[in-house]
Amino acid sequence: MKATRPKRLLCFWVFFALCQTSSGQSRNPILLRADSAYEAGTFTESARLYEAAIRSGAKSAAVYYNTSCSFARAGNKEKALRYLEQAVDGGWRNVERMQKDSDFVNLRSDLRWQTVFRKAQASKEKHDHVEALIAHLNILSANAKLYRARPKSAGGGDGSYVDYQIPPKLATSTDGTFSVAMLSPKLLEFTATSVLGRGTIVARGDASGRIATGSLIFSGELKKLMEK
Repeated sequence: MKATRPKRLLCFWVFFALCQTSSGQSRNPILLRADSAYEAGTFTESARLYEAAIRSGAKSAAVYYNTSCSFARAGNKEKALRYLEQAVDGGWRNVERMQKDSDFVNLRSDLRWQTVFRKAQASKEKHDHVEALIAHLNILSANAKLYRARPKSAGGGDGSYVDYQIPPKLATSTDGTFSVAMLSPKLLEFTATSVLGRGTIVARGDASGRIATGSLIFSGELKKLMEK
């Protein structure tokens, strides 16, 4: 089943989300014709049109996935697997869909399918790990905001982050360990360290209690993952 457009597919990191389609691609007339051909069951034609759309610059993971679906339906296993791998390399991590997609019935017995599927699984696991670390950083930032808002008489900072410490129950998670440094009375810097040894994420909490998007600094394998 092809990836539906214009619905956007969730990838990793709320703020670094890799949208599988773009507004420009959703208006691409070649893609619209490819979608129509697929829906009409003329898969050889839809595959041809998706390839033409890719050549015209529509190179999102969703387009590669749809191209793979069309070639699989058209009986061209070689191109189906090639484009599916390109989809995964381009950010496709919906392994549940890959596993259940009826378009790929004739591919799943091929060892190359298993290789591509495992690659997608590994990519999803890594990105889920990063998402979990960032989600926990946001929890810490919100916790610090509450501390700052409380009066000193209630154990808070009375408008300041001075003396803020991460509560012990929030200092670790299944994905990482966390620390904090005060850069100024109104600015904190949190560090998440991957328990899998994949590096760190350093982030600053802004006044709203959310992690400031532009403050994220990745290291180690996490940095390499962000650069892909």
